[in-house]
This record gives sequence, C-alpha cells and structure tokens, in this order.
Amino acid sequence: MSPTTQHLLRLWRSLPMSQLKQGATLSIRSSLTQPTHLLVEAEWRDDGRADLKQVFSKCSPNPEATMTTLREQDQMTSIGRSESHIVLKLDEAVLDESEASNVAGEQSKNSLLPHARPKPAHRAMLDDGTIVSELKEAKSEENLRRIDYHDGIAHLTADGQVEEAGTFLTVKIPEKTNLICELPNGGSITIAGKVEGDVKLYTADGDIIVKKLRGHEIDVETDGSGSIIYAADVLEAQKLTLRTSGRIRAKQIHGNQIDIRINSSAKRQEESVTKLWESDDEGSLVDISSLYVSGNGGANVSVVGPRRPQRRAIRIKSHHGPIRTETSNLSVPIEDNPMNGQIYPLVELGGVNGNCEVSIEDTLHEKKENKNWNTCMVHVDSLSPDSVSLITVDSGGVAVTLDRKAEADLRLLSCSSAECLIETGAMLAEEEDPNLLLQIVQNLPKGPALTTAGQQRISVETSAFTARPVGFATAHVEYVDGWTENKSTEPDSRFERKSNGATGSVGKIRMDGAAEQALHGFSSSKAETGQPIYQRPLIAVAGTGIVKVETVSWLGAIARRYGLDEDHREAGRTASRRGRSLAPQE
Repeated sequence: MSPTTQHLLRLWRSLPMSQLKQGATLSIRSSLTQPTHLLVEAEWRDDGRADLKQVFSKCSPNPEATMTTLREQDQMTSIGRSESHIVLKLDEAVLDESEASNVAGEQSKNSLLPHARPKPAHRAMLDDGTIVSELKEAKSEENLRRIDYHDGIAHLTADGQVEEAGTFLTVKIPEKTNLICELPNGGSITIAGKVEGDVKLYTADGDIIVKKLRGHEIDVETDGSGSIIYAADVLEAQKLTLRTSGRIRAKQIHGNQIDIRINSSAKRQEESVTKLWESDDEGSLVDISSLYVSGNGGANVSVVGPRRPQRRAIRIKSHHGPIRTETSNLSVPIEDNPMNGQIYPLVELGGVNGNCEVSIEDTLHEKKENKNWNTCMVHVDSLSPDSVSLITVDSGGVAVTLDRKAEADLRLLSCSSAECLIETGAMLAEEEDPNLLLQIVQNLPKGPALTTAGQQRISVETSAFTARPVGFATAHVEYVDGWTENKSTEPDSRFERKSNGATGSVGKIRMDGAAEQALHGFSSSKAETGQPIYQRPLIAVAGTGIVKVETVSWLGAIARRYGLDEDHREAGRTASRRGRSLAPQE
C-alpha cells in the first residue's frame, strides 16, 4: 500500500429497543469526550433500534464507546399520560484485563455486540469481491486503502474517498415519540422525517437540522458560534424555544409562545461566507419565511452581539400575530443588497399581519460613511384593530410601507439624542393626549443638529395621509402626527371584514383631547345601525435618522421586496385588477 494511505478502523454496535412504543419518551445521553454525530430516523414503527459506528485510525487517542439502554420511571407527558421512559447512554469503555476478558466472553454469546477489536486478518477482499488468500500479496498493490471489519478479512479498496473519522449514532424511533437528546461535548443532530411529541435537543457545538417537529413543547439549542438550527419544513408547538450562537433558518413556524434568541460570545464575531440552505434562504442570522402566532400568545426574536452580520440580523418574510424583534450591539452588515445596491438593513419584516415591535439598540454605526442606511424596513399588510406597533431605532433610517388598504394612526419622531429614545418611544405608543405628547417632544434633550433649515427628516409619501396640527420641527427634533385612510376602491375581503368589522376610523387618541379627530372618526350611520366601531391601530416610530412612510399595493410591495426598477414603482401604487384572457398562449 502507499505509505500515505490512511488506515481506518471501524467498530459497529447495534442495539434493539423493543420497549420504545408509540408515545414513549426516549432520552439520548452521551458522555463521550469526542463529539457524537446523531441521526434520528422517525418511521412508522412500534419499536426502536440504535446503531453505533466509530471510525478512527488505530493510533487514535479516542476511546471506544459502549452503548446501553435502561428503563427509568414512567414519565408524565405534556398531554397528561404516563408513558414509558427509555434512556440510551453512550459511555467510554474503560476496562482492566479481567473485565475485558469477561466482556469478551459475553460478546461471544451475543451476535449483536461485536468484539472490541477486529479479528486478526490473514485474507483480503478487493473491490470486485476477489478474496486474496495471502494478505502480503494484496499489500503489494499500490494506492489501496485498508478498512477493518469484524469478519477477519482485511478489505482493501481503491476508492479515494476517505470517510470522516468520528462517532456516529443512528437511532430509529416511532413517529410519535417524546425525544430528549443531550450532547454536552458537541456533535451534530439530524432528525429525518416527522416527530410528534415534546422535543428537547442540545449540543455544545454542532448543527441541528430537522425536517418537521410537532409537539406541545419544543426546545432546540446549540452553543457553537458557527452552528445553525435549520428547520426544512415546519416547527409547530404551544411553546417553542430556539437558542444558538450561530444562525437560525426556518421555513415555517407555528406556535403560541415563541422565543428565538441568538447570543454571541464576548469576542466580536466577523462573519464568514454564509451557506444558503434553500432558495428562499437569504442568509440572515435569523431567517424565517413565515411565522404564525396562535391564540393570545406572542413571538420574541432577539440577536445580541457583538457581531457584524454578513447580511441582515433578522428577516421574517411574513408573519401573523404579535411579534417583538430586538437587536443589540451589532455593526453594519458586510454585504450590499444586489437587488438595489444598498446596505442590508439589520431588521426586515416583509409582511406584518397583526402588530409588531422593533427595538434596535447600541448599533455600531459610522454615520458619515453610511448616512443613508436604513437600519429597519417594515412592510405592513394588515393591522389588528386597536393594536400598537412600535419601532425604535438608535442609528440609521426607518422605512415603513403600508398596504394602501391599511388604516392606522401614525406618530413619527426623529431626534438628535438617542439617550431617552426607548422611553420616548414608549410614551408615543401609550400616551393618548396629543397635546401632552407635543410638550414631551418639545422638551427632549438636544444633541447635535440633525438638519439645516428647510430639510425634512420625516417624509410621508401618500395621499392617504392626513396630518394633525400638532407637528413640530427644529434642527434637533422633528415630529409628525396624523393618520392614513383607505382610499382605494378595492372591496374588503371576507377576512378583512371578519377581522376589522366597521373600523369607524377612530384613532388611539381620546375624543375629548382631539376635536379634529372626532370630525374624521365618527360615523353616525354605523352608530345608528349598531355596528361595532373599532379604534384605528397605531404605528409609532422613534429614531435618530430619516423616517419614510409610503403606501403601496400588493404589486408594489412585491416590487420593493425583489428590487424591481424604482422608475416603475408608481405602477405598484396605482395598480388595478385587469381582465386576463383565459385562452392558452400560442
């Protein structure tokens, strides 16, 4: 054999788990010092099976692993049933000579457990199945790699692909299983297929890749700075928790209480090239295609630095229900968006349905270099009646687009001082008296001048907006208050009629505090007919940069999302439904 050929040793152990039934709980615990790579295959079956493979060179310091199962006390599941609890343990084999001889005797009686080391090989098998009686003759061939099995034959192969050394555990389980996996010394976790039950996955360092998980409680955590939590299909749970120091990518999430967190290490991280897992993955630290919040719950998404993302920190393409996003101690993204040539925002919410809260704090931003950078971009499809959406940004600009059928009160503030931005934003969202709000804005602490005379920091580019006479503008502070109305001729959908009822255009401000709103917000016909009158939702924005608000149609929203020619964006604002021929094109 070639002197550079790698000589790998492979050890197999297999263990049936006949007590693992549908609805049972399986705990997988590894105390090995080396990483363990776990593959869980969920199948339509009523038992389980574990297969352990170790691949290492003969001179490898990694010890051999033992695999045992035991049944612990039955465990009460989240649905209130007592089910069996099976524990699968991986431990390092540490045996003295007497113990080794006893184990060898037991293994000889059990065909499922191979000997610790392969039998001495005197014969060799080649790739074509030819068996060479003398191992010395086979060794004369060059560029052959030897692999030892437990059959007393040295397998020689010309395949240049060298299998990765390590410990690999494959576990086959029923689909309806409560699953707990703990890898305190690292390793990857992959779940193929669908698992229905409570799931808890933890690895100290490694990727966690799942397809479809459904249960009452799902908790997924990996501490590796370069690791990813990737859900290829759906995550659905009453209580869902995702935590990592790396990245999170999910196609679809359903839940009542959703907590998604990325906490970076104390050392500032510089991102490498981001691996994209699918066509809809845009490489954000938190990248979610669709998120649905059920009942009276909510979703919380946070990214804490120090860190400089490759692209966005948080991107949620579409969500339904209340959501709160938060970033802290992040730098300007490395890349520019190739669709529009602008720097990626830190937070982008592509389709808000319900209400949202965005908080961006302690941003490491050089304003002179990126003075036109939008830190936050939000598109609103629809808002829940009487809801409040708050956006506070301590650096950069804010771009908000509204569907042209969305009605909302708007309170927009751009100030030079970020010291009391959070408190001011909270007052914008909670205070109902517009005159008191104006006094608060006028007495904000003054920082460096924002603009020169005549320049505006806040722009509302829509004819659907009506301003209240409580605006205020100086070189240090600019404040705009008003509301948007649905001036489109499109009829409400059944969903909109059910969700909004008769909105009545009544804002979040008290009637006795704003006479001008009473003129616009009261509908005698609706009051006389007994139809419910809902308050308009409120959108409050507080930032230190440029604040821009626009209304767009669904076509315009798509054009903005995919960076279509801005010269034609007016078509998006005024698009109307046109007839289309049903005849096939020739």
